Amino acid sequence: GFGAGDDGDGIVCRGLKAMVPEACVIVGNTVRRCAGSGLVAALVSKVRLVDNIVEEAGQRGIHLRSTLASLVSGNHVSRTGLEAPGRYDGIELTQSANGNTVTSNVCRLGGGMRAGIGVGPGCVDNQVGPNTVLP
Repeated sequence: GFGAGDDGDGIVCRGLKAMVPEACVIVGNTVRRCAGSGLVAALVSKVRLVDNIVEEAGQRGIHLRSTLASLVSGNHVSRTGLEAPGRYDGIELTQSANGNTVTSNVCRLGGGMRAGIGVGPGCVDNQVGPNTVLP
């Protein structure tokens, strides 16, 4: 249930101690009601997160952390940020997530989501758009 803490991401693609190229392809999944983020890519490059559905995540719908040259496309994100309303974006790039393409996604804002798509400080050379953000 909600309020259970920060852990519990839905699907995670993560490098270990160094950047891992082409570590995964996450396509066509449905993730619902996880305490953490729905989809996470961390310390990887050249991965694809495509055509997934993420609903009712406690944190972000999709989180790219220290992720390079990757594609986030065709995903549907709704009702996220339920652990700490107003803190998390539907799709969020953080900690030097650089050179990524975020396009053709649909984010439906809800009571918890801060913004449809957020690019944090230190994240450069990302191509964001066109995407659809609905109320």
